[in-house]
Parts: sequence; structure tokens; C-alpha cells
Amino acid sequence: TGVIPDKKPQEDEVGHEVWLRKKVGVDIMARCHALEISPASYFLGAAFVTVSAFCGKQKVFMSTVANGRGDMRCVNTFGMFVNTMPLSGEVGEQKVGDFLKETDRNFDTTLSFQNYPFARVSSAFDFHPAVMLAYQVGLVEKHTINGKPLEDELLTQDTPKFPLSIFIEGTEEAPELALAYDDSQYTEPLIQSFADAMECVVRGMLKDVALTEIPFVDGERLKQLDSFNNYTREIDPSQTVVDLFRQQAQSTPDAPAVLFDGKTISYKELDRYTDALAAKILSFGLKDEDVVAVLIGRNVWMTKASLAALKTGCAYQPLDPSYPPERLSFMIRDSHAKLLIADKELVPLVGEYKGPVLTTDQLDNLPEGKPTAGPKPESLFILLYTSGSTGTPKVCQLWLRCQYDGPVPRPYQRSLRLHHSRRRKARSGCLGPLPDKQRRYAQLYDHPGGRDVCP
Repeated sequence: TGVIPDKKPQEDEVGHEVWLRKKVGVDIMARCHALEISPASYFLGAAFVTVSAFCGKQKVFMSTVANGRGDMRCVNTFGMFVNTMPLSGEVGEQKVGDFLKETDRNFDTTLSFQNYPFARVSSAFDFHPAVMLAYQVGLVEKHTINGKPLEDELLTQDTPKFPLSIFIEGTEEAPELALAYDDSQYTEPLIQSFADAMECVVRGMLKDVALTEIPFVDGERLKQLDSFNNYTREIDPSQTVVDLFRQQAQSTPDAPAVLFDGKTISYKELDRYTDALAAKILSFGLKDEDVVAVLIGRNVWMTKASLAALKTGCAYQPLDPSYPPERLSFMIRDSHAKLLIADKELVPLVGEYKGPVLTTDQLDNLPEGKPTAGPKPESLFILLYTSGSTGTPKVCQLWLRCQYDGPVPRPYQRSLRLHHSRRRKARSGCLGPLPDKQRRYAQLYDHPGGRDVCP
């Protein structure tokens, strides 16, 4: 596990080792004494937490080095005794104190095996660490022999030993981060962001909170990030997604609305075409909230068909061609679909359907159609079915208007409750714009109650 690269090396590109330094400005000694852990273990824990955030994994693997001078026979000798060791840590919801104590215990255990050849570990477990941590606080910088100063010369190499090396330098009261990184994999802004985040973690671990509550940005940066969400505006509840689309088509007619397979459809083109297709759909006698089933692969017709269906005031039912035919037949039968729009080669998947069919190969040159009235805010606009992997597929019906009845979630709270205004056949929900404060934290998450909700 390592920091996810933000650069893709060019073919045959050899990376160079680039350095970035940052003063931490945090005195951790009192905290270490209270927990009875070493400063090295404290910074190791901070590295685990930061790397976990930058790689998106709870289990983190890296390597570290020990000076190898624990043997008293090494006193007053010159030589290279450094040992490389593998390390692992798991970043979950544990309290900071418990996590640091566990890290310290594991670090001590690892040190007791430091003389075991690292090459054997790498070979046996195919272990090639992407991150290395070295705690080098308090290293002697002036050497003497028989009372006479010894001149030294720092030897460096241009080739990085690891994609990212983290060195803790300086003094115990004023530690400093020194990061050496492979510039063929990482840019300076990413490594600077990593250094800033690690400083915040070092500071945040002074308190015994849950690891998930440690901030990765300081107060000023958080204000800057929050400012990006400053787009509050009044929302007209009488408007629908069709109204908003038409406004956008008038405002930016030549802007790209659909990009697919190297082809671009502008808002003006999409608006005109979907008006024509909407007129074709209405020619079959469909009325408000009738259901149009859409069985189309991944192509531009999915956008065209669904938007055209909405313009008629109908609801659309997306059908996944990867589902078994019997499941698709059940869904289209259960929805009482009045029309099927499908790719021609996919029509046999719903052989039981006996209603009218429009195939996409028939829809290229439709006559122009007049703009329709469109749906009402309270109109049903989509029927979504579960996959049916655990039994009969279940339907969720969504309306264009949404109400949010939950409290404002704190950041990272992974749940969202939608107000269920009415039901048809099965549970129902509403969809529409959320108030600004709720929109900040609204993402597609697995609801703890067992349903997925997408604002």
C-alpha cells in the first residue's frame, strides 16, 4: 500500500528523487510520556493514518529502518549496521491512545527481529514497500576521534529508493518532516498535501479521540474548502428537471450536453431531438405518468430516450440488458409499461412484452416536434427495480419533488433519509434539489437501513 500516484510514468522514464521539507511545530513528548510510548512509534502511527487516507485502505504496509547498534559490540565502531524491516498497521475506528500503544508494541516486536534478512521477507511474501519511514531525530552530526573533529560528507543519489520516503528529523521538541519522492509518480502539490495532512494528524493525535475524527486539514484550509460550496440560491419548487434542461439549452445552446465515444451532442441538438422523440411517444396515446420502458445498452440513446419520456410527462423505466430475460419480463410486466424503446438486438430479451415497440434504428430521422408541457413537480418520473438477486425484484418509485426530513449530517456521516410522500405497489421516494447544507454532505452511500439512496 502506498500513496496513490497522481502521475503516470512515461515509457522508459526513470524517476528522480526530489525532496520536500516541512517543520511540524508540535511537541509530542508529554503525550508520549503519558502513553509510555516512544516518539518513533508516535510518528509511525501518524504515518499509518496519513498513508491510509491517501491510499484508501485500512490495512497499511510499509518499511522502516533500525540503526542496528543495539549490540554493545558496536560501540565506538565505524560501519553500516542499518537493518530494513517490514511494518503493518490497521487504521479503523479505535481511539488514538489504543492505536498508538498497539503500534508501539508491534514496533518493539518487529525490532526484536531486525537482524532477519529483509530480502527473505520480500521474496517470501512478494513484499515491495511503496513507503519507507525513518526516525532520525537526534542523530549525531559532529564526530570526533581522539578529541579531533572528523569531517564528513553526505552522499546522495538521484534515484529514489522508494516511491515515498518519510524521514523524521530535527529535535524531539521541534521535529521536521523530510519527504523524498519519485517525481515520475508524484507531483509536488500532492506530496505537499501529504506533508500538510501528516502534520494535522500529528497534532490531532494529541487528543484521545477516535482515529476517524482526526482532521487532515487545518482550520484555514477547511474554510477554503467550505467556500467552494458557497453556491446557495433560491430554488423554484414549481420547476422540474425538464424546465431546468430547457433553460440550460437556451442559455448555452452550443455547449456539449452529451459526450460519448468521441461524439458530442450540444444542448440545442439534444433539445430539438428529444422534442421530436417526445412527439413520437405521445403518438401512441400515452398520458401523464404512463410508463415508458427503456432497454438500451451504453450509448447516447439512453440519454435521448429518458429525457424524451420525461418531456411527455411519462415516467421511464430503465432496464439493464445484463439481467436474465425472465427478470426483465417480470419488471416490464409489473410496471404496466405502455411503450418499449429498445435497441433492436435487445428486444428478444423481453419476448413476453406485447405492447408497442420503438427501436433505436428507427429514430434517426424523426420529424420536428413541438415542445410539450412536460411533467408536473408531483409527477412520477422513474421506476427503479432491485436486481432480484435475493428474490422477486422490488420497485422503488421516485417523484420529481423532494423533501429532506433528517438533521443536517456531520461530515462523513454515511446516511441520508428521504421523505416518502406516497406509495404505489412498493416503497416510494421523491427526488429533487436538496438544501445547500444537506447537499454538502450528500453522496451515494449504502443506507444503514438496507437501501441505496442517491440525492
